[in-house]
Amino acid sequence: MKKLSVVLFTLLLICYLSANVRSGNAGEVRGVTDDTLKIGMISDQTGPAANVTVPLTDAVKRHNVNNIILCGFIPQPAGLLLRELKKFGMNVPVFANVAAASEEVIYMAAGGAEKYYVISPWASWYDEGEGVALMRKITLKYEPGTEKQYRGKLHTYGWTIGMVLQEGLLRAGRDIDGERLVTALETLKDFDMKGLSGPMNFSSTNHKGMNSAQISKADPASGKFAPVTGWIKTD
Repeated sequence: MKKLSVVLFTLLLICYLSANVRSGNAGEVRGVTDDTLKIGMISDQTGPAANVTVPLTDAVKRHNVNNIILCGFIPQPAGLLLRELKKFGMNVPVFANVAAASEEVIYMAAGGAEKYYVISPWASWYDEGEGVALMRKITLKYEPGTEKQYRGKLHTYGWTIGMVLQEGLLRAGRDIDGERLVTALETLKDFDMKGLSGPMNFSSTNHKGMNSAQISKADPASGKFAPVTGWIKTD
């Protein structure tokens, strides 16, 4: 578990890499050393012109990669990579974040997601928690019969925004304007998100709000992500 946490936090630290896909040993990547983990390959699609110039499966073979981190990937290439790795018999753990932390990746992987891990600041549609249960209840009230396919974590993201805004409006009171709303939001300290995310924190000098994430592992049999940690602070 400790090693897994190191891997996923390394993912957070290296998301600033340039858009083009890069491959190589951990020592060749700025900010990653043998003291953290020999990652092997980092694929970053966070830039506006992310071109995959070398087939990833070929790079995995050539550099004897033992871990892959997908930084900023969308679901489609992530699912394709997992499927290709399985096809060529490459039993390599893959770690991802952001949009690739999606159940559709498990589906697209066609059984290749056995070692697929994701990190996300938001809960899944089916997770436990008072806030998650309320999200499902209200959503299904207006869209009955739509329990599956599971709504992605970005759906939860929208609910966290609404929940925080609601609390800010309540604290600001009836005589409200933009300045009063901001001042009210700045009073949120370890605000309990009821399982939708980790605690929310604001101040007059910090409007970041979220500073925690959860690590989950794909379960191809159910098509879900199973949490393997609680909410872990990222700073």
